[in-house]
Amino acid sequence: MKIPQGARDLFAGGLVSCHLLTCAITGGTCALLRAATSDAILDEEIHAPALSTLNAEGEKKAQAIIYYMQGILDEESSGPEKAFENYRHVLDLEPGFSELAIYIAHEHLRRGESAEAIGVLKDALKNKPRDMNLCLGLSSIYLRQLHKPDIALQYAQRALDINGEEFAPYEAFWEIYQSENQKGRARQILERAAKSKSTSSSFWLQLGKLAGQSYISENGDLKPEDFPKVSPFFEKALEYANGDLGITNHVADFFTLTKQCERAIPLYQRVLSSDPDFSGTLTLESLALCYARSGKSKEA
Repeated sequence: MKIPQGARDLFAGGLVSCHLLTCAITGGTCALLRAATSDAILDEEIHAPALSTLNAEGEKKAQAIIYYMQGILDEESSGPEKAFENYRHVLDLEPGFSELAIYIAHEHLRRGESAEAIGVLKDALKNKPRDMNLCLGLSSIYLRQLHKPDIALQYAQRALDINGEEFAPYEAFWEIYQSENQKGRARQILERAAKSKSTSSSFWLQLGKLAGQSYISENGDLKPEDFPKVSPFFEKALEYANGDLGITNHVADFFTLTKQCERAIPLYQRVLSSDPDFSGTLTLESLALCYARSGKSKEA
């Protein structure tokens, strides 16, 4: 690893993400600004959801539990195909089991069965019309598998209507517009997100990464005139960081990138005073770099 030297380094990789099926199918672009969606619902490490989220009742629930437990056993003995059959039986009994629907949709996509994946998610959405994740899953498939951005936008809007305080719907909009080379509209969705009342530091940090990607130049740099368009998101992330060292360090990296070393230095100091070994030697090296750029060679 190395100290972020430019916008591509700073805006890639990422700390958090609740982006779901949307990120599972493709990755992002640059490195520190990518709203890292490592917890994507449809990624390669997806597992069957916890049985406690099953809402079926009575005899139906008893049957569903039997199929579900058999699916778990089959994963160990008969293989994923047999397990998949049993999980499908669970979903037939309880189509509103949205977590399992997303798991099943992932398996269909892995097999190249986009139509089946869509059918599963739509059936689940009929039973849980206020489930944001199902909407995002459908938006993602229509964008990536079927290349129908207009329909993808409809489901992204539905997700945003359900919860405008989550990052994932804004990212879905942004990605759709980027895929259509509509950079102006992608920036507009960030302006809309900036009006959010969210107090989640990760929400603002991830928006900052998207904003950075929106304004990054072709040579991978962020121009000084674009700093004010990106900086407010990172400042909000810091405001709500509540002692989170990862977010504090990330914001400090942004200030370093944008040559605001006087703002970065106290943040690095705060991180190191709480955890001297944070990020190995990277934070210490970043602090030394800021000292050097600020003409404080003795401290460096």
